[in-house]
Amino acid sequence: MYEEDSESLKKKEEKAEKTEIQQPVDGEGQKGVVTSGGTSGSQANQVTAPKEGSLDQNLLNKLCDVLDENSEEGIDYLKYKRSVDSLKTFQPDEDMRFTTAYISLKATNSTLTKEYLLQTIDKYLNVIEQERKVGLEKTAEAVTAKTAMLLQF
Repeated sequence: MYEEDSESLKKKEEKAEKTEIQQPVDGEGQKGVVTSGGTSGSQANQVTAPKEGSLDQNLLNKLCDVLDENSEEGIDYLKYKRSVDSLKTFQPDEDMRFTTAYISLKATNSTLTKEYLLQTIDKYLNVIEQERKVGLEKTAEAVTAKTAMLLQF
């Protein structure tokens, strides 16, 4: 039963996560961050986009903060995933890590179910989608403002 629960959680996680998001460490992984250059005279702000396949550390920090702010009380998917990740050094087999973490957390909270963990995954995906929409709106506003400024010349 636990193996089946762990397997379905793992499949849902793989679908939800195209790339693994881990809490960043300050000062590391800053390569490819969007930066704004200095302005002098009529020189416009320069924005360097991240290289394809690189990570925007500021964006990652923001997403991690938003997920932490929306974290559920008690055991939820994020805590389950952290438990799975903490077993990497002890258990090289990924399937066993998922199973072991689930059994351990189930022992500390007998009301924990696969369905609840799946619900919290959906909740976090919705939170990330809302943040994406906000980011797109801000980007559209900035583009509109820049376009209006350029049209004045």
